[in-house]
Amino acid sequence: MNRKSFDLRATPLERMRAIGARMTERSKPPTTVQISDVSCAFDNREIRGEWLQAGADKGVTILYVHSGGFCLEYGAPHRGLAARLAVGVGARTFALRYRLAPEHPYPAGIDDCVAAYEWLLRETPPERLIVGGDSAGATLCLESLIRLRGRGKPMPAAAFLLCPMGLDLEFSADSYKEVASKDRMNSVESMRPYAALYGRRTGSEVLNEDLSGLPPTFIQGGGDEVLRGDWERLERRLTEAGGEARLSIWPGMWHTFQCFAPWVPEAQQGIDEVVAFIKAHVRANH
Repeated sequence: MNRKSFDLRATPLERMRAIGARMTERSKPPTTVQISDVSCAFDNREIRGEWLQAGADKGVTILYVHSGGFCLEYGAPHRGLAARLAVGVGARTFALRYRLAPEHPYPAGIDDCVAAYEWLLRETPPERLIVGGDSAGATLCLESLIRLRGRGKPMPAAAFLLCPMGLDLEFSADSYKEVASKDRMNSVESMRPYAALYGRRTGSEVLNEDLSGLPPTFIQGGGDEVLRGDWERLERRLTEAGGEARLSIWPGMWHTFQCFAPWVPEAQQGIDEVVAFIKAHVRANH
C-alpha cells in the first residue's frame, strides 16, 4: 500500500462502499473452504450470511462479525479472514451479514448478532462456540455478549476482538493524539462521522457497561493504531470485572492488518495467534 497516495481517512462512505463492492466482484472465493449462502427466518428476524466449512466437521463453530465502521458490507477481505480462521481452527465459520447503518442504525447490528448467536445455539453447544470479529464487528460482538449475558444465555467458549473500533465514541484515550501521525487508516476526524451514522449516543459506550460474566477474551491490534488506548482500557476493565482477558499489540501494524494475509506475513501470524487462543479454550471446555 502506498501510504502517501491513498489515505483511507479521507475516503467518504459511498466511495468506500463502491470500492468494497468492486473488490468483492473481482475476487475469487477461497479454495480452502466450502462456501454456502444462508438466508432464513429465526425468531421473527432474518438471518443472512454464509457458511465457510474447512474439511471435516469437528463440531466447532465460529460466529464472525465483519468490520466496516458499522456501515460497510461484508466483502472479499472479510471472507478471506473468515476462511483462514475456519482452516486454522478446523471449524465451520458463520460470517454474519448484519444490517448496516445509517439505513439501520444502533441497535440493529446488535439485534442481528444476538439473533445469529441464538440461532447457532440450536445446534452448537456453547462450549464449542466461538464469537469474534474485527473493527466495528468486534465491538458489535462485545455489545451482543453483554446483552446475551443479561438475558441469562450461556456464554461461548471464548471471544476474539480484532482491532475493535467504537469502544469509546468520545475518543478520549491519549493514543488518539500520541499515535495520530502513524495511523493512516483512522483518526478522530474520520471515525466521528461513522460513529454519528451508527447512532449510539456518546456516554453510553460499551466500556462503561458491566463487563462481568463474559467469556475469555482475546484482543489483538496494530501498534500504529490510535485505537490502542481503548483496547488497553478494555483489557483492564475485563480483568477488573473478574474475567480472563489478553491484549496482543503487533508493532508497526495497521487497522485490521489480519485481513492482509497472505500478502503481509504478520497478518497470517496474527491469525495463527488467534487460532491458538481459540483452540486452547475449546479444548479446555471439551
